[in-house]
Amino acid sequence: MNNRVYYSQEAEEQAKRQQALAVILFTAIGVTIGAAVALLFAPKSGDKIRHEISESVNEGAGATNDTIKRLERELGDFRKHVEERLRS
Repeated sequence: MNNRVYYSQEAEEQAKRQQALAVILFTAIGVTIGAAVALLFAPKSGDKIRHEISESVNEGAGATNDTIKRLERELGDFRKHVEERLRS
């Protein structure tokens, strides 16, 4: 892929570092431009979007808590069942 001839290992490593830095820089610039465009064309205000995001997070947390409680109950029941089987 790379047909360049480097006269030292150091020169090759420096070229790789520069290439990696360029990739990171252009990615950051692209993300920044994308975020700016998304904000400019967003159909709702920032307050409304933040409110909807917080509601979604709270709903997800509530569902997660319910699932954890159910799993704890089922695990307790399973443990009792296993202990009973071991006793018999």
